[in-house]
Amino acid sequence: MKQIEFFIHPGYGKTGTTFLQEKIFSKIGFINLGKVFSDNELKGLQYNVFRPKYTFDPIYPFNLQDDLKKYIFKIQEIIESSNNKRVILSDEVIFDRINYFGDYNIYLFKEIIDKLSEKFIVNLNFILTIRNQSDLIAPTFAYNYYRQKQNFGNLNNYINKILIDKNLSQIYFYDELVVKIKKTFSPKKIIILPYEELSTDYENYLKKIEEFMEISLDELRTKNEIINKNHINIDGSKSWYLNDLKISKFYIYLTKIHNILKENKFYKNHHSKLNFIKKIFLPKQKKVGLISISEHQKNLLKKHYIESNQKLEKLCQIDLKRFGYH
Repeated sequence: MKQIEFFIHPGYGKTGTTFLQEKIFSKIGFINLGKVFSDNELKGLQYNVFRPKYTFDPIYPFNLQDDLKKYIFKIQEIIESSNNKRVILSDEVIFDRINYFGDYNIYLFKEIIDKLSEKFIVNLNFILTIRNQSDLIAPTFAYNYYRQKQNFGNLNNYINKILIDKNLSQIYFYDELVVKIKKTFSPKKIIILPYEELSTDYENYLKKIEEFMEISLDELRTKNEIINKNHINIDGSKSWYLNDLKISKFYIYLTKIHNILKENKFYKNHHSKLNFIKKIFLPKQKKVGLISISEHQKNLLKKHYIESNQKLEKLCQIDLKRFGYH
């Protein structure tokens, strides 16, 4: 039975994930099952299995179990066809609790790993990237504004809700996610990579990845660059662009038709042929303004998450105080 080292990087989003995916994970010679995708079929199946809470797509898949079986089979096929024994799966959607069903997806992913373990000896390793909550919440809200505006309206409402709503604030309790990962998967290793270390101690950040994944990143020593930048500096403070979606009336009309017909057998068998409509009328992203977070709000959030961050320090033997987490 083939033994594989399986590295999983489930985010969080806006914590340097694009840098890792584009500059490291796609270039280290591992079997890459996540971003940046080299297999379009795998990509399609992955996003069919890990679906968003909100979708503007009127032509979405119908049968999760069928897609799950195909997804697992595709992963098995890719691993079996390669002599490589090291695998990386990096994608923020897997455990995302903001836009995706992260808590449910943890158990869905456990089912996937269990099925793979019938074919391979799987050594699981988790890479979790985090960011000071007081610095993460604003860019996350801005990046997902087209979804968040329906629930919260603006950033102030979102922050106020976080401070009083336990279910919402739990999204950013890193210690709870680590505990759930350990209990569910019993991973061989787990590493926490703070975003602040990427920006302030780049050399040590790379060293940690090298040691954890047993790779060399010498070619990146002088190439620290910001990727997927969504902010500007105004008078020494950061402001983030709000990402909204321009949705045509015809697209909304298609969605209504789809919702009426989605249980029709004929439609189920032929809906994939309508993908050209999706490509033509897919909602277009646009920037609609800027937001910023006040020092008072940042201090409130730091106080709110201090206990969680201190628990994470003990769980993972990491110093977060030097990065201003508490």
